[in-house]
Amino acid sequence: MSKRIVTGTTKQAKKTSGDKKKREKPPKLSEDEKAAKYGKNELVDYRLKFSPKNKKQEDLFNLIMEKQIVFVTGEAGSGKSFTCLSAALQLLKQDNTYKEIMIVVPTVESGNMKIGFLPGPIEDKILPYVEADYYTIEKILNLSGNNGKGALSKLIESGLITAQPISFMRGKTIDDKILIISESENFSKQEMFLLLSRISDTSKYILNGDNKQMDRRDIQKEPNGLEYSEKRLKGNLEEVGFCHFNKEDIVRSKVISKIMDLWFDD
Repeated sequence: MSKRIVTGTTKQAKKTSGDKKKREKPPKLSEDEKAAKYGKNELVDYRLKFSPKNKKQEDLFNLIMEKQIVFVTGEAGSGKSFTCLSAALQLLKQDNTYKEIMIVVPTVESGNMKIGFLPGPIEDKILPYVEADYYTIEKILNLSGNNGKGALSKLIESGLITAQPISFMRGKTIDDKILIISESENFSKQEMFLLLSRISDTSKYILNGDNKQMDRRDIQKEPNGLEYSEKRLKGNLEEVGFCHFNKEDIVRSKVISKIMDLWFDD
């Protein structure tokens, strides 16, 4: 009986071909291709169920529905991001005014822990900075009874969820978008004004931050953009709302409150 001989070259060729196929990314679609392949109504048919864990989360959700600009501040683990992103997904689903959720972030690492140069296109470079928001969106969609990972991938691929660094916002007019502005404590007064001056009548801003977690040393000697916005805008404009979460509003874990009691006991 003759034996079938498989050479090492053939095995290596198959392995190389498989590796290449695995590394390939889906082609980036143009705006016309997105419109042809996807329709907003087909993509926003995800189920969304938001169950606030306390009165403060309920108040924030309703405030976002009501106001054009909402500033959210307060303690880590209080569900600020979860509530903000749930509200944004609800608005994208129910209100035809909004065509996109855009996540805007400062490209700032924690403290001195720099990750250095990131290769690739801008979408790859900004990914580490928006990973937390993407994770939260996927979690919201999962808890609402969807395939969170698949639904999020479609929303990103179709352009219904995008991400931008603050440095790319100058000169733009923000039309028909819901802006999720994360880590707002890391914006300077000038950068915050740049963002606020981009808004149009068909957009909504949701600014989320915690002043205890500011990482930028260059703005520590003056009020950051989040603090300055509260000083200048709170109570002065009916289009703008503010919501603050206290230690009592923490829902992630009870141990966080205990850590805070000891950490900031000076």
